[in-house]
Amino acid sequence: MVELLGIFLAVFAALFFGTYFVPLKKIKNVNLSHYQFFAGIGALLIGAIATFVLNMPLRVDPIGIIPGIMWATANLLAANSLKYVGLSKVPISQGTVVLVSFLSGFLILQEPFQTLLIAIIGILLLILGMPLVAIGGDKTKDLLKGATLLVLAGILWGTMFVVPLFFKLEINSIIL
Repeated sequence: MVELLGIFLAVFAALFFGTYFVPLKKIKNVNLSHYQFFAGIGALLIGAIATFVLNMPLRVDPIGIIPGIMWATANLLAANSLKYVGLSKVPISQGTVVLVSFLSGFLILQEPFQTLLIAIIGILLLILGMPLVAIGGDKTKDLLKGATLLVLAGILWGTMFVVPLFFKLEINSIIL
C-alpha cells in the first residue's frame, strides 16, 4: 500500500512539476521576476501546508535553505530558457535532473538500489532519448543557449538535496 501511495504522489508531483511553465508561455510578456516571486510564494505555502498536513514540527536549518536557493536559481534558468527554445524542450532539464540525481545518490550518497542493472539501463535509455527531445520538432537558432540553460537548471534541481542529505538533515528542516 505504501508503495502505491508513493507512486501516486510521485505521478501527481510530476504532473504539476511538468506543467508549471505552461502559464509562462500562454501569457505574453511575462515578467520573470514576478513569475519567480509568485512561484516562490506558492512553494512556501505548499511547504507550510505540507508540514501541517504531515504533522511535522517546522524546523528551519541554515543548510536546509540551500535547496531553496538552488531551486529558485534553477527555476530562473529554466524560465529564461523558454525565450530561446520554447516549452517543448523543457524535458532536457527533467532528463538532466534524473541523471544527476541518480549519479548523486549512487556516487555521493551511496544509496542502495534493488536492481542496479535495471537502473543503469533506464539511465542509458534516458541519455539516448534526451538528444531526440533536444533536436526534435522545430529548429531554433538559439537551441544551444536554451539547452545550456536547461542543463544547468537540471544540474541544480538534480543536486539540490545532496547537501541536506549528506548532512543527514530531517525532512522537516528542508521541506520549506
